[in-house]
Amino acid sequence: MRERGIPEEAIDWVLANYDISRPGGHHGDSRQKTVYVGQWQGRKLMVVVGHDTTPPKIITAAWED
Repeated sequence: MRERGIPEEAIDWVLANYDISRPGGHHGDSRQKTVYVGQWQGRKLMVVVGHDTTPPKIITAAWED
């Protein structure tokens, strides 16, 4: 996520301290996803992970502002 300016620690923080989680749906592929949204240093960050993966398999992350 370096190209989006998202530090790894921000992703870890959101996964441990998210405000909202919701199913991510399939969106054209067969993988189920879970979306986590939380605040990192005053910005809202969305992290999408593979459903029920351990450790979490990060699919994507993006700032929501």
